[in-house]
Amino acid sequence: MSEAGRRRRQRLGASLVLLVGGLAHAAPAAIEGGALILVGAGDIADCSSNDDEKTAVLVERELARSDKARAFTLGDNVYPDGALAEFYRCYEPNWGRFKSRTLPVVGNHEYRTKNAAGFRGTFAGRFTADGPLWYSVDVDGLGSDGKPARWHVVVLDSNCDKVGCGTGSPQHSWLKADLKKHADTKCTVALFHHPRFSSGPHGDATTMTALWTALDQGGVDLVLSGHDHDYERFPALDSEGTVVAGHGIPSIIVGTGGKSQYPIISTRNHSIVHNNDDFGVLKLLLSNEGWKSCFLPVNGPERDVDVGSCR
Repeated sequence: MSEAGRRRRQRLGASLVLLVGGLAHAAPAAIEGGALILVGAGDIADCSSNDDEKTAVLVERELARSDKARAFTLGDNVYPDGALAEFYRCYEPNWGRFKSRTLPVVGNHEYRTKNAAGFRGTFAGRFTADGPLWYSVDVDGLGSDGKPARWHVVVLDSNCDKVGCGTGSPQHSWLKADLKKHADTKCTVALFHHPRFSSGPHGDATTMTALWTALDQGGVDLVLSGHDHDYERFPALDSEGTVVAGHGIPSIIVGTGGKSQYPIISTRNHSIVHNNDDFGVLKLLLSNEGWKSCFLPVNGPERDVDVGSCR
């Protein structure tokens, strides 16, 4: 057997160990009355390491707490090219275990395969062969206050050079219509790969300005992104990165799914907290009034506990 084959076999064996260990750890956790939980990260799977398997165990543990919990990804789900074979070898044995409960986001590495075909094939039934990779869904459950809760989740495709993100683009028009249609849902979170604001090496995604304005005007309460392989949290900012009373959206970068860690180049204005030392996932406990967020590292207790209110 080749060295590459031995590495793949070792990885699959480690995945099975983690699967059994993760389920054994998660199974005793009581269902928290159908609690509405979102948990996930971006920049995840690579067959050359097992840090993605460690974050998968964290997600699986939180999903076991509630039958209403949902996982999410924030793009760059598998490396290096997002090919279907890479998803099969490197994503399916870990994060693929809870694929049916996952809200997936497409990243730039998925587009290294023509038309993000590997991503489309992995999440077959969610997308057509050549249709848009943006969508929205409502998630329901019991809020952290014990009352029935509903959140609207908007998922965007931030590969603007591929699909267009500017004013009047198909995605921009769809987003405005979607937010108007769901205006009666008090709380909304948006997920996409390229962060509008970041202290990491990729920096601010100015191509997302028009979509950010539409999100802000549509009353979106929180934005989650990946792309920079670190954790960072910002307060409510408008599309130009300004704090304006009554406007703006708080955002969190969670590019800590397991691929690698990026340096913080320089701390961007208004950055509240950043961490590039730990792999881990973000957990959101949701209610009809707002959310509680915390970062769950693969080693150690939860960090950066915060609360936010819906508009």
